[in-house]
Amino acid sequence: MKRKHTARSIVSLLLCAYFLVSCAPSIPEAPIPQSTQALFETEAIPTTPKAEDIVYEKDSVPIVYLTTPNGIEVNSKSMDFDCNFKIELNGIFSEYENTYTDEDGGGATIHCRGNSSFSTEARSKNKYSYKLKLDTKADLFGFGESKHWYLINNWFDTSALRNKLAYDFSGALGLPYTKNTWVELYYNGEYRGLYLLTESIRIEDGRIDTVNWEEFGEDIAKAYAEANSFSKLATSKLILALQNDLSWITKGNIELAITGKKQVYDLTPYFDPEEIDITSGYLIEYDGRLDGDRTKWSTANNVPVALKNPEKLSTNPEMYDYVQTLIKDFEEALFSPTFHNSKGKHYSEYLDVQSLVDYWLMWTIFDNQEFGYLSMFYYIDGGKIHFGPCWDFDFASGNIVTLFKKSLGPERWTADRRKAWYREIMGDPYFSVLCQERWYEIRELTDDLVRSLNIYHEYIEDAATRCYERNGSRKNWYVDNVNGGRSYDFQDDFENLKSWFYARFAWLDKMFVAPAAQIDESTNTRSSKLSASVTLNGQSLRYSLFDLYGVQADHVISPNSKGEIKVTLFNTHTTAKSCALYLNGTKLIGESPIGTNERVRFTFDASELDLTEGAINVLYLPTFKADGTLRSMTSVLIRVSDYAKKGTDGRTVRCENEIYYLERGAEFIFPSINQTRDGFVPEGWTDGENVYQPGDTVRITESFSFYIRWKRTEIFSQMDMSK
Repeated sequence: MKRKHTARSIVSLLLCAYFLVSCAPSIPEAPIPQSTQALFETEAIPTTPKAEDIVYEKDSVPIVYLTTPNGIEVNSKSMDFDCNFKIELNGIFSEYENTYTDEDGGGATIHCRGNSSFSTEARSKNKYSYKLKLDTKADLFGFGESKHWYLINNWFDTSALRNKLAYDFSGALGLPYTKNTWVELYYNGEYRGLYLLTESIRIEDGRIDTVNWEEFGEDIAKAYAEANSFSKLATSKLILALQNDLSWITKGNIELAITGKKQVYDLTPYFDPEEIDITSGYLIEYDGRLDGDRTKWSTANNVPVALKNPEKLSTNPEMYDYVQTLIKDFEEALFSPTFHNSKGKHYSEYLDVQSLVDYWLMWTIFDNQEFGYLSMFYYIDGGKIHFGPCWDFDFASGNIVTLFKKSLGPERWTADRRKAWYREIMGDPYFSVLCQERWYEIRELTDDLVRSLNIYHEYIEDAATRCYERNGSRKNWYVDNVNGGRSYDFQDDFENLKSWFYARFAWLDKMFVAPAAQIDESTNTRSSKLSASVTLNGQSLRYSLFDLYGVQADHVISPNSKGEIKVTLFNTHTTAKSCALYLNGTKLIGESPIGTNERVRFTFDASELDLTEGAINVLYLPTFKADGTLRSMTSVLIRVSDYAKKGTDGRTVRCENEIYYLERGAEFIFPSINQTRDGFVPEGWTDGENVYQPGDTVRITESFSFYIRWKRTEIFSQMDMSK
């Protein structure tokens, strides 16, 4: 009873309070003086522009001024020269002021760089590429603080677009990349034309994020010098010594003569050698020339290894052995028919697989003809090989100046010129499928690339035209019967590049969908002497070439599948003596002897598969000769999807990650677009040609896949398609 009285009392009080408030006279809100309002102004809520309202304002590219003492013409790649460096910003980059945008600029040193770009033809026009080292770190164009920059002359690319497109595309994939922008260069007051200013390729925060042993040595040297009151000259000597002899990193001391006779310098008060992790901090160039005064060697399969940082790796035997062993073990696994080395490790245990997928795609998409030969980089961090950054893409994308005639067309695989790492890995059907699937994941990015061509063309048109007028045409290296043996001008090369990309993407679409794409003449070719069938609980999986998600799969299976998977391999080879089954690259399901016209069966539980909706599972079935070498192989791709069980009469429509099942001939209404991307607004749904707005309808007679077409809000907006 007491609880009922309490509740009744509370209700009565609330009613009285409501009555008193409702009967009270209203008090008008006092106006706030404007002077007071000004103190509390609120920021306007930004609104997202509509795609049709976005206009890219015509703007000039920034200008760089290089001035040398007494007007010296710097034409050496080995000697540094002092200079004054100054940037004149334009509207797009006007907010990125720094020491070098001041009226007087700032100090720096320069020397020439490049190999083919340092050609006789380019030098005759005083059109050099430069390595620039600023006296003080500066954030140029918002790319992050550094002293080290490049000015690239783009001599062989009259469109001036190829490097820019490639570097930015690789960054959008998530690879480390050299941020960049176009500038016009005035050298001692003389106009030198359009350049690409880029970050240098080096280990540095925001560039390649791993340990920089040379900078670590500089820090230790400075700490020692300060504690022991070294002169400036003695400090410089110690820095140079620690960078040229890395033995101190694991020993903790170094013996050298700085101020007199040799002595041992104990560095352990400034770091603990026992806590040093040598599994990181190596930037390596895959450079067929193997030139320069740096640590370098060739692997057992004739792959060049050239240290870019630290260059003097061989001075520390422990670190040198670590890097050599890691690369040796990786290569041994890669060249094995099972993709496992003698230590039982799969090649994927030595590398960041996703970085190699994206790196391989970069060189393939742009069809860079230096693939497997020059200008390729990878680094070691945390005991694994990471691929990137991408560099030097003017020997690519149908460039008539640098390429053989057979290499100009868009319908060809990009071959590994050394027939080594990048060809061997394509023999693994699992890796091949990862690359194929990634192609379909980045549709929005490839769509943005071809659309950015028009944006960039308008932005640099005036500067690129001036540059071409200054430099004139270039002599084609190999094709005398194209354009009279001379380069296109800016406009014609732009049109050539644009049509090349459209054709390239159409061809890759056609090739990547195949369940056994024979890429770069690899060993990933399904032998006609082998056949494989798959059952689930005794029932054969339906052969479907199901391609809703991209690559066509041989079979489709439900995400709810349970029970026993049985794979039967039938062999008609006379020299095949054994076989194996691997699932998704690394998992060995079983091994077995096999004879001519014999069948071998492997069984495993369905739970071993990746049963995520949309996942693709790769069964790799190699056969071996008596000596253990590969005889031949076949593979089976199994897609996981609930939609295939709906039968063959209906049709599917995929919009990004949403899948719709409709009867043949039904109308499909395009859904709303709820995704957002920084720097972009959606224009609608597209199949690559037509664009549809949410609410539009289309009659479905076959299965379709649509993705979002995005429009940049700024000229240099960049997508993030990293995984």
